[in-house]
Amino acid sequence: MGSFSDGLIYLIMYIIGGAMRVIFFIFLGGITLFMLNACKNPTQTTFEFTANFTTKNNTESTTVNTTTTNTVNEEPVNLYYEEHTIVHRIVDFNKGELNDLTMNSNGLILKDGVLTGTYTSPIINTKTFKELVASWNALTPDTSNVELKIQIRQNGSWSQWFSYGKWGLEKANRSISTQADVLAKMTIDTIIIKNGFADGYRYMISLNRNSIEDESPVLKLIAQTLALENQSVETINLSEVNWQTDIEVPIHSQMLVPTIGNIICSPTSLTMLMNHYGINFTPSETAAKAKDFGANIYGNWSFNVAVAGSLGLESYVSRLENIDELKLLISQNIPVVVSITVKDAAQLDNLPKRSDGTTVMTYPGGHLLVVRGFTVIDNVEYVIVNDPAARNNEEVNRQYKLDQFENIWKNYVYIIQQP
Repeated sequence: MGSFSDGLIYLIMYIIGGAMRVIFFIFLGGITLFMLNACKNPTQTTFEFTANFTTKNNTESTTVNTTTTNTVNEEPVNLYYEEHTIVHRIVDFNKGELNDLTMNSNGLILKDGVLTGTYTSPIINTKTFKELVASWNALTPDTSNVELKIQIRQNGSWSQWFSYGKWGLEKANRSISTQADVLAKMTIDTIIIKNGFADGYRYMISLNRNSIEDESPVLKLIAQTLALENQSVETINLSEVNWQTDIEVPIHSQMLVPTIGNIICSPTSLTMLMNHYGINFTPSETAAKAKDFGANIYGNWSFNVAVAGSLGLESYVSRLENIDELKLLISQNIPVVVSITVKDAAQLDNLPKRSDGTTVMTYPGGHLLVVRGFTVIDNVEYVIVNDPAARNNEEVNRQYKLDQFENIWKNYVYIIQQP
């Protein structure tokens, strides 16, 4: 009886011991797996921001509109956009990497005691595109300036950083010539893909000042507009909006400005919109602020919109997909500056006449004017414009047939509005 009890006790202890060994090895395996994962994912810094953008993983796309934790690590956040124009305002700057910058209610500024800081955006994934034009809105007091750089991606390869040059209001700003690599080239304000199409980009902007005693620049907005490979023909319902309207926009003839009058269509058009919003500059004053001393021109689009953006307006270059988008803006009481090219007078009726009063103006190298409305006369649609190339102010306000205008419009516009 005693030997039977001893055997039973031994059997029970053997079973308990085996179970404990199994538990131990499971625990040991869990610890090992945890340590391996910890090696793959080191401790990360997180911060909170409110997001409103599209994210994508390998299998599906989801739209996020919530308070999200952004992880700062070696793999940057990826953003996905379907739009042709991508505008980042103050709230969006939480998505990227800040270096010696901080944020307040006005925008991004330098930290105390530093001369230079940078913001680097996440990777921005887009529809395939052939061209990119960037814009910024920044305040640049004292000696301060900002410099925007863009890097494009094509089939997984990244280009060099293309610089828009250092810019500050009332400073001798210069675009940088001869920027090119195997993927792309930059022509003043436009990055052009050499072969095929790009499918993404990222940007980096530096804020700079010469002395820590100087005020910091303030970054308020960054925008990029894309010439997409396949522009979607999106249906816009205009039946419930009033696009047949004429917005009162002050008029200016560039031709009345001595010496430079024939080459300042962009700052003159910009002046008309700034006057519309209560900023009382003359075309010559705007031209002086918008001049690109590097290319020796007044028509650098990015520099022009930066002027308006530094004076309290929201201002950027956009590339619209169709005339309905232009009508929608007019219906929202937003006049715009548009880019056209007229190589032959037969392309557009009612062109302004030259100073001789007989021949008409053509714009083979490009021209900018203000679209302020639309109208229909005898079942024919017209676009109402302020064309600064007119010989005098009385002839600036005119109408062009819409079907002709569509053929000469390059789809690029300046969006200028109250923030």
